[in-house]
Parts: sequence; structure tokens; C-alpha cells
Amino acid sequence: LTTTEADYLKVVMNKTAILMAAACEIGGLLGHVSEEFIVALRHYGQNLGIAFQLADDVLDYTSELNEFGKVEGTDLKEGKLTLPLIVALRHAGEADKKIIRNALIANRLERAQLKEVLSVIESFGGIQYTLDLAKNYIKRAQEALSPFKPSLEKEALISLTDYVVTRKS
Repeated sequence: LTTTEADYLKVVMNKTAILMAAACEIGGLLGHVSEEFIVALRHYGQNLGIAFQLADDVLDYTSELNEFGKVEGTDLKEGKLTLPLIVALRHAGEADKKIIRNALIANRLERAQLKEVLSVIESFGGIQYTLDLAKNYIKRAQEALSPFKPSLEKEALISLTDYVVTRKS
């Protein structure tokens, strides 16, 4: 329960962001573009990866199985501290922390317990904070593309960034 936002972002950086950064960088290398464009693509992918993970963590609490393809609250059931939960814990009093702790260590997370945790998260703005941060990383990803001239490819990459924070699954 002592995981910080910085700890969480380090994990995301070493998980999703580096994978996306490498994939984008490889595209530049294979396309034989200059170092400036390769760096731009790496930064684009890194920021896109962070935003994707943040949005994914929000969807874990806000989407239904038929929309998202996984059961709501899966991360919580697996004991994973994602940013919406970290934000709530940062502001929560002992009673709310106990609700979260009990959910994290439960052998079987009941629907009512999940709703209670979601209520705590929402009361401390964990969902909105995480979405706002994802949008900030999307803006960084889009700005990373500034060396590229207008093109269909650039527009496709920008459209992908918009999709990351608006998707429902």
C-alpha cells in the first residue's frame, strides 16, 4: 500500500512504454530516416505507451466484460496497485484504506466489494486524475511528431493517440 505514483510510472516505463518506444524506433530504423526522426518516433512510442497503460488501468475499473474483454476489477483481484488506486490511497483515511486493503488481499473479490473500492477511487478523483495524466502523455506523444511534415502517416499516428484515451475496450 506504500507504492507511489513515481514507483508505478517506473514500472509502466519499463513495461509498456519501452516496448512501444522500441517498436516505433525500429520503424524509423527500417525506414532509414535520420536520427532526429528516429528519436522523435522513440519519444512518440514511449509517451503513447504510458498513456495506453494509464487508459487501460482506468478501463479496468470502468468497462464491462462485453466491452473490454476482461472482467471489471481484474487488476484489483490480482492485487495490482494501478494509478487510480494509488491516487485514492494517497488521499484516503484509515477507513478507506482498510476497504482497499481488504479488497487487495481477498481470496475472492465480491461485486459489492469492487463497487465499494470504485466508490473510494472516484471520491478521491483517481479515475479522472489518471485520465488527465494519460491525456498529458498523449499531448507529449503528438508533440514528439513535430519534426515530421504533414502526411497521411503522421495523421494516422496522431489518430492512434486520440484513440488510446477514447477507446472503450
